Amino acid sequence: MNRRGGLFARLVDRDHLERAVAATVRGKLRRADVAWLWFRREAVVRSLRDELIRGVWRPGGFELLTIRDPKPRVIARAPVEDRVVHTALVSLMEPLFLPSLSETAFACRPGYGTHRARLRLLALLRRHRFFVPLDVKAYFPSIDPAIVRALLERRIRDRPFLAVVDRVLDSGVGLHDDPAMRRHARMDDDWPPRGIGLPIGALTSQLFAAHVVLAGLDHHVKRTLKVPGFVRYADDLV
Repeated sequence: MNRRGGLFARLVDRDHLERAVAATVRGKLRRADVAWLWFRREAVVRSLRDELIRGVWRPGGFELLTIRDPKPRVIARAPVEDRVVHTALVSLMEPLFLPSLSETAFACRPGYGTHRARLRLLALLRRHRFFVPLDVKAYFPSIDPAIVRALLERRIRDRPFLAVVDRVLDSGVGLHDDPAMRRHARMDDDWPPRGIGLPIGALTSQLFAAHVVLAGLDHHVKRTLKVPGFVRYADDLV
């Protein structure tokens, strides 16, 4: 498998960061923090680029929000400047993973999505008599960042780029360790383990959870188990 280099140079390219700012604010300019970012976007790009080049950029931390939609969840919201970096990282990593995905993976992917997943599922239900719905218990909080990092290294050999990814991964570790948060999300005492996890809500987490961690499962189900019909949307499987 070819490993891609040269990503850090593209990450700190001024035009790339400006596009990441535009993507981050799109459709959200009514929010005060987003509008303020857009107002001072030139200074933000200059500052982020300088910190990334000097290797001193650090995430600002997550604000935890509890919601019930449709089930209790703990959502992590990053500062808007961090979201620019997340967007810049994901736009460079997606082309490394999307082409090799199975057609059974429908989450966070252009041309797929929930509606197409439902249509595919309906077609399979008409064809097969039995089906099994599955999901991964406490999926995002149970993902080990070390596993994510190892999987990324199979595709990326750019150390400065991976160092930025490491900081993003580290910033989400332990967010689900707080007892109150675990009670809200109805987590068991023994699962998921403490000291790991990806933050639900971060763009980077969507990429890692949907296209990096479980991508191998899709090919295993299709090629090795030879299941005649399979649909996966992140950690929801049928």
